[in-house]
Amino acid sequence: CFGTNSDGQCGTGTNTNPIIGPPTQINAIDLGTDFTAIDVHTFYYHVCVQSQQRTLKCFGLNDYGQLGYGDTINRGTTPASMSDGLAIVDFGTDFLVETMATGAYHSCALSTMKTVKCFGCGVYNYGQCGTPHSTETGDNLPVLEFAADFVPMALALGAYHTCIMTET
Repeated sequence: CFGTNSDGQCGTGTNTNPIIGPPTQINAIDLGTDFTAIDVHTFYYHVCVQSQQRTLKCFGLNDYGQLGYGDTINRGTTPASMSDGLAIVDFGTDFLVETMATGAYHSCALSTMKTVKCFGCGVYNYGQCGTPHSTETGDNLPVLEFAADFVPMALALGAYHTCIMTET
């Protein structure tokens, strides 16, 4: 990652701003042992990376809980907050990330079992998380409820809204 890094969103373990240079001069982000990145999503000042193991790590600005750790502590601004020091987002029992998306102040993930969980609406809660604002994580993070024939297939997030495409 390169560009503005005021909140650690470039994953360098600092908040040195900006990260400038051709991509050949920029170091890879260390996401830790046994974390093989397969996808990355970013919006505004936060980044979430999906692993081959169907887990997620997020870093950058976390002022409204958009990183999914149940707090408002930024990640990525110190070396200790990256690599193995960066926790896997806890979605709860048997929630394996199929895909995910990031909005300005919220993030959502779709599981391999076709359930959706969202986090990080904070004071800018315009309904984009599909549930009232919550700092819950793991099994306590609410699963979005849909009609019986609505099977989520894809997610897209805007600044203050969420779209979910169905298989039907």
